[in-house]
Amino acid sequence: MTDENDWGDESVLSDDEPPDPSSGDSSVVGGDPPSAARLLKVYEAGKVTVVGFGGREIPEDHNLAHYRSEIIDLIREHSCEEFAFDLSGIRFVPSGILGLIASVRNEGVRVSVYNPSPDVREAFQVTQLERVVDLRDVET
Repeated sequence: MTDENDWGDESVLSDDEPPDPSSGDSSVVGGDPPSAARLLKVYEAGKVTVVGFGGREIPEDHNLAHYRSEIIDLIREHSCEEFAFDLSGIRFVPSGILGLIASVRNEGVRVSVYNPSPDVREAFQVTQLERVVDLRDVET
């Protein structure tokens, strides 16, 4: 997946650290302490924007709400039509990710979730988010 953008393949929604222009990190900021590992990465930005967690589980106490405004900025900056969360390797999602996904949908873009595990699919069924979010398996 490539698109003309200046995000780079491994751009990152960083956690309270200013971006390092030489690293390819994006300029968006999350809300955990600087010592926290970078969690949400931008894989592609454009009409179809894809973010993911690099196959790492999302800690229950990780405040994903801090990413909301940065994601909204990505959507607007790139005139995004589809925003996808790649959940490859994620077995369970904290409730915060479900809220984040719902809030992204309110931006008028199509929202997809790539490679949800059976437990993640079940969470989307229980919350009825599967009605408004496209769940699909894709090659990474």
